[in-house]
Amino acid sequence: MADATLKQIGERLRNAASEAGYTSESIAEQLGNTGGAVRGWWVGRNQIPLDLLVNYARLVGRSLSYLITGTEGEGELTLPADQWAKLEPEDQQAIRVQVRT
Repeated sequence: MADATLKQIGERLRNAASEAGYTSESIAEQLGNTGGAVRGWWVGRNQIPLDLLVNYARLVGRSLSYLITGTEGEGELTLPADQWAKLEPEDQQAIRVQVRT
């Protein structure tokens, strides 16, 4: 993923957390990660793993579509087959549902 895209996603992650009343530390605690890792996602230094992105979206009450593309509503998110295959079936379903809503 391009650096600019990571930064844009990071900004949306940070804004969504802030709007939901979370800090980097509270997000990290909920996701079983570190505050430093979360701050890395927020500034676009590191890419958030897809399984954590699904949980992040649930936690902050935003759709995956919004966090990834910046737009809400129906749309199609495409993931490489190898990443999709690594997701648990319930995470795959959550992605399908969130993209449709």
